[in-house]
Amino acid sequence: MTQNILTLALGDSYTIGESVLPEENFPSQTVTLLNKTAVGVHDRRQGFATAQIIAKTGWTTDELDAAIDAAAISNDI
Repeated sequence: MTQNILTLALGDSYTIGESVLPEENFPSQTVTLLNKTAVGVHDRRQGFATAQIIAKTGWTTDELDAAIDAAAISNDI
């Protein structure tokens, strides 16, 4: 059984890649690289979960907080 490893990337519009394709943003590239190189991933017992972008450029802290609550992010991060 595969166990997904959760990661958290906090940042701004540069982090989420405001004007790039989803697979080219920092979180997605990081997950791809980790899945290719991390110990334990090669035997497929574990892997890094697909990047999920929640924030939008220009949001206030309150808007981000509400979106995180709505996305039901795991408390395991």
